[in-house]
Amino acid sequence: MRPHRLLPALLAAALLSLACRSDGPAAVGAPEPPAAPAPPAPATAAGATLALPLGAACAIGGDGRAWCWGGNVDGVAGDPARADGEAAASPRPIASDARYVALAATATDQSDTPLTVCALTADGAADCWGANVGGLLGAPDAAPCPSHLAGGAHRCTRTPTRLATALRFRRLAVGPDLLCGIATDEQTYCWGFGPTGQLGTGRVGVATAPTPVAGGHRFVDLSAGETVVCGLTADGVAWCWGEGALGQLGDGRSRPSSVPVRVAASEPFAQVAPHDRYTCGVTRNGAVHCWGWGAYWTLAAATPVRVRGANAPTPEFLPLRVGALSIGVGAGHHCVRAVGGETVCWGWNRYNQVGPSGRPGCTTTAVQEDCTPGAVATGLTFAELRVGPLHACGRTAEGAVYCWGSNAYGESGGAPVDGQQEAVRVPLP
Repeated sequence: MRPHRLLPALLAAALLSLACRSDGPAAVGAPEPPAAPAPPAPATAAGATLALPLGAACAIGGDGRAWCWGGNVDGVAGDPARADGEAAASPRPIASDARYVALAATATDQSDTPLTVCALTADGAADCWGANVGGLLGAPDAAPCPSHLAGGAHRCTRTPTRLATALRFRRLAVGPDLLCGIATDEQTYCWGFGPTGQLGTGRVGVATAPTPVAGGHRFVDLSAGETVVCGLTADGVAWCWGEGALGQLGDGRSRPSSVPVRVAASEPFAQVAPHDRYTCGVTRNGAVHCWGWGAYWTLAAATPVRVRGANAPTPEFLPLRVGALSIGVGAGHHCVRAVGGETVCWGWNRYNQVGPSGRPGCTTTAVQEDCTPGAVATGLTFAELRVGPLHACGRTAEGAVYCWGSNAYGESGGAPVDGQQEAVRVPLP
């Protein structure tokens, strides 16, 4: 956990007050969500075509090239010709003609955390750009990035650079100063900085080259939060490693682990999404479960959520009354892609990251610790949904990209504003 957070101090105070309130459990007998058909195991190639680092967004265009818009902290735009402080409301191509099938980016809501974006080619090669602390991505640019880290400047790679490894990958996950990937040899590797066990190798500290994750697990999907990494097997078993003091590993204990531990769930998962203090997952029957620090995923007085503020070291069912296909978690807000086609979001809504402020429980006059789950992006059905720290984007089956939420740097498309409550189409080529 890094010391400086982007969220205002007022939000932190509101969350702490929530943890102390005793509104009691939700009504007994809350209905289970509609059953969703069990999805097949994730494909053994590709992955997300959208990536949302803090204050920015990247997407794969129709021609397979990568495009980025929004802010350019740490060079996440992938274009050395663009000024570090320059914002862009419209997508611009990265400085590479390579064609990609998947993207991954650092997921963090902390303004002092280095940001990195990686892209995967069809043959499994990985190109990365952005923060390059410790030479994680290879040779960094000669010029340092503007310092936003406590203690001084750090190096960046502003031009997409091929990782110097013979390994080829089927999935990538990016954490702060950390890369993980499922390779074509079916092993999972991590390297970089893992102070609380995020490398999963049985050791804490630094790995300068891809190192096998302990346990020999054969994962088909992989995701990274700020302090936790999780892998999912073909039979839906979730394993997590890294920081676990708040129960965010889901194994029933409240301590970190430098090796994968099995999430204590009775049902198979279709997807798992770790954050920094908590983790959420969607089971194959469409139910949403979360574990770890309860003050984030139990927001909103009007939501049908069990208890607000209590930590949960094992998965807890969230009775959202919709069946979910996938979930994304941000800085105190959440969105699910529902079985019925709608996108349902809830939680903190200071920047309209969970949708229009006119919904029950949502306002724009103060920090929103209470915002009732409800549909956003009315009339749109997304085939892919990604949630960033303060904004979210969805992609339709036809390939159109829409974003909403924080838009200070144009990361949600259109002219920069404080918060964009309507889903706006981003003109992606």
